[in-house]
Amino acid sequence: MAEELNWDFEAFDLALGEAITLDMVKVDLKARVFWLPNAAKHNPPASVNVIKSWVRAFELLPECPIKWEAYFSLKAACYGVSETMGKAFDMALPLPKDKPSLLPSGIQKAVSSKQILKDPPISPPGEKRERKNKITQYPDDFETAWAEYPQRAGGADKAGALKSWNARLREGVTPAEMIAGITRYANFIRSTGKTGTEFVKQAKTFLGPSGHFREPWALPTSPAGGIWFNSPMDCDETIPPGFRG
Repeated sequence: MAEELNWDFEAFDLALGEAITLDMVKVDLKARVFWLPNAAKHNPPASVNVIKSWVRAFELLPECPIKWEAYFSLKAACYGVSETMGKAFDMALPLPKDKPSLLPSGIQKAVSSKQILKDPPISPPGEKRERKNKITQYPDDFETAWAEYPQRAGGADKAGALKSWNARLREGVTPAEMIAGITRYANFIRSTGKTGTEFVKQAKTFLGPSGHFREPWALPTSPAGGIWFNSPMDCDETIPPGFRG
């Protein structure tokens, strides 16, 4: 999907992770099926022919729970437009006998984007404040990692780093593994004199799918085994510029 959109893979991974967290996208990774639950509700079928065009696409979907969750959602959206549209859906996509009817009692009423903009949903008192607080809260393990991460020139995207952190947790990476990688990287940055420069990776990139936190980040050494320095001012004048033996 990232290639189809011509997006950077890491940027797509972060965006998709956020969409899944907000229930804007449902995913079955094993079946490789992605579903947008609100798509049909906000883009209801304009004619019976549109419903008929869904048949072939639906048949191509691999068997998985999301497929049938989408089926009943599409059916509800059609009935939300009119009974005629609902019956057209039943005729075009009849429910197999081995599938129980899961149509919710409250059929979703299809709405247009203009209606959404005109009549935005009203949140209960305090809900917006609570949602905002959830966004700004950071787990203790992440705060430990963030405090250890080397400073870089320019802004620090803490929220982006948290998204990468959470994405790795979903993949089974432990907080200890990421913190250990950050510690190695921080030592490497300090030893090479790059702290506070643009050469320090963004934390969200370091914790991204490329797995930079798994790299050894061994301290650079001179051919004689000493530690490299960036400037002759870091060394004794009697020692050749660039390294200390």
